[in-house]
Amino acid sequence: MQGSGILLYSNGDVFEGTWSKGVIVDGTKTFSNGDKVQGSAEASTWTSGFLTGEGTKSFRNGDVYHGHLQLNVMSGHGRFLWANGDRYHGMWVCNQMQGVGHFESSSTSSSRDVYFGEFAKGQYHGHGRLQYASGAIYEGSFVAHRRHGRGVYRWIEGDITYEGMWENNVPSGMGLYICEAYSYHGSWKDGWPHGSGIYVDRQSACPRRHTFEYGRAIDTETPLVLDHLLF
Repeated sequence: MQGSGILLYSNGDVFEGTWSKGVIVDGTKTFSNGDKVQGSAEASTWTSGFLTGEGTKSFRNGDVYHGHLQLNVMSGHGRFLWANGDRYHGMWVCNQMQGVGHFESSSTSSSRDVYFGEFAKGQYHGHGRLQYASGAIYEGSFVAHRRHGRGVYRWIEGDITYEGMWENNVPSGMGLYICEAYSYHGSWKDGWPHGSGIYVDRQSACPRRHTFEYGRAIDTETPLVLDHLLF
C-alpha cells in the first residue's frame, strides 16, 4: 500500500492514514468501542496497528490522553484530561498512574483535591503533598490513597497542626497535636489521644503527663477531654 487510505479490520476497528511501501506512516485508529489512537510519523511508529511513541488516545466518554504510548498502552510520561475536568500530568505504567505525578480535581468537583507526589496503580501511594478544598494540607506518606505512615496535617484555621504517625487516614501511633488551646504529644488511636502523653495548656504552659482513653484522661479527678481528630 502507498499513500492515503482506510483499512477495515475484521473485529470492527478502522484505521485511516498514510502508508509508505506497505508500512503505516501516520494516522488514526478507531476501535470498535469508539476509542481512538492517533500518532504522527515525526513522533511515533506503527506496528501491525499498534502505536509506540508520542500520541493521543481518545475515549468515547470524552477522556483524552496525550503522551507516550507503548503498543497503544499508556506508558511513560503523559497528560490525562477526564471529561469531568480532572487532570493528571506525570508517569504511567500499563494504563495506570504510576510514579511521580500531579493530579488536580475539576473546579466543579466536591473534593477539589490538588496532589503532587508518588502514585501506584492509579492511587496516591508513597510520599506526597495533598491540598484539600478547605485549604488544609497533608504532606507525608500515603498507602493506597490513604494517609498512612508518618505525615503532617495543617489546618487552614490558625496554627493547628498534627505531626506524627497515621493509620487508615487517622492519627494512630505517636504524634504531636497543636491547637490554640493546648498541645498534646503522645500516643494516639483511631484519631483519639489514647495511652500516655504530655498535655500542655497554653495558658499555664505547664506540661503534665496523663494517661488517656479515647481522649479522656483517666488518671486525674479533674475532667480533661481532648479533641477527636476527624477529617
